[in-house]
Amino acid sequence: MSKQLPASRGVDDLLGVLRQRHQPAAPASPAVRPATPATVEMDRRSWYMRRDVADSLARALDDLHFATRAPKHVILAAIVEHALADLDAIRARLPEQPA
Repeated sequence: MSKQLPASRGVDDLLGVLRQRHQPAAPASPAVRPATPATVEMDRRSWYMRRDVADSLARALDDLHFATRAPKHVILAAIVEHALADLDAIRARLPEQPA
């Protein structure tokens, strides 16, 4: 018993298949990778904070990212904007400064 193979379509067809395999991949469609609107100016900053707080922030960011698939910079902006909306509550949590 021998396996029946399809008839060869010729060398040109084989060369076409081989060339096609080495073509660069098509660019990703906009639906695959969300674009940041051109009107939003991005910035990168660095602040120091307690390690446990940084770890909690990273966990919250990851949890929200994987639950919503929203970009992490969008989630972080929402967290910060939420905190900024209630600065009085944040002031109440700060230690008293000596006069």
